[in-house]
Amino acid sequence: SDYPVLQLQCEFNIRAGGVGLSNISHDIGGFGVPGNDLSKNEAGNQIMNPARYLRWLQFGVFGPILRFHSCPGSGSRLPYDYDTQLGGACRHWLRVRHSLIPYIYSAMQVHNASGLPLVRGMYLQEPENPRALRFDQYYFGPDLLVAPMISDSAARCIYLPAGQWYEFESNRMVQGNIELTRPVGLNEVPVYVRAGAVIARQNPDGDIHAGHVEQLTLDVYPGDGGAPMEEGGGVLYEDDGRSEQYQNGEFCRSYFQVRQAGGRAKGGEGRSWLISGSVIEGKPLGKTRQITLRVALPQPPRKVEFAGRSLRFSFDENGRCRIRLPRQATDKPWRVRIWPGVG
Repeated sequence: SDYPVLQLQCEFNIRAGGVGLSNISHDIGGFGVPGNDLSKNEAGNQIMNPARYLRWLQFGVFGPILRFHSCPGSGSRLPYDYDTQLGGACRHWLRVRHSLIPYIYSAMQVHNASGLPLVRGMYLQEPENPRALRFDQYYFGPDLLVAPMISDSAARCIYLPAGQWYEFESNRMVQGNIELTRPVGLNEVPVYVRAGAVIARQNPDGDIHAGHVEQLTLDVYPGDGGAPMEEGGGVLYEDDGRSEQYQNGEFCRSYFQVRQAGGRAKGGEGRSWLISGSVIEGKPLGKTRQITLRVALPQPPRKVEFAGRSLRFSFDENGRCRIRLPRQATDKPWRVRIWPGVG
């Protein structure tokens, strides 16, 4: 379970994905732990070093297959044997993984059709960029950039390609084409989202795979309005997750777009953001859907419109504007317009 082994697992995933061995399953927590490296938790169960266990777990959350495993006599690998000591961090990151299943499943379908892996070496995206030839960070699907904590350091050196990037949990925007070193707390993982991304997520307490995601959350990451990025989006692929009926047309592919637009809002003129969604292939597996948008914005918007009427919204301390759309037919196209705040 030592850190050099964890570092090797990260490099292994990147290299293996590049040669077609994409869905890798590691022994999360490490297969073996020396007896003198074990202690007991409050329940009297043998455990490995909790901080190192959490780093392994966080790495597994952003990997193809999350599987806890060890040899006898090397301590527990059960997350709840560590969670009290870690202040709920295991539960937090496992819930993040669960919420990302629609995004992961959609990326896995792309892998099935094209061979492009879920864990993608940065050089697959930018083969002409020598700075992308790294084996300690990677793309997780098309829009997430992950730099897992694979040492006992409290800081991390990260390369961000050109463009704008958002910190996954704080929503702080960072301008790319830089290499930076940042402090990282034990309950943090350096994950960045590409500006223009629309990330499909689900209720972290919902079914592992429900086929049709009836309660869908879309995390939307527009640019700042002055950047070259004027349009982005994301795809949601759904099938029943259990059979081969997708080969007979029993699947649904939806596209969600975010783009800049001109226009007016009461009390002033200016640019706005249009967020829209529609089915582009197949047919929905469920009749209706409730969509919640969580839009990364630097300040509360002036106005939000849906189907010609104003919608209520909330705005939290991490810069997320939360907009709950009316429930409607899954196959019905929709559009939301947001006028950014001033200041």
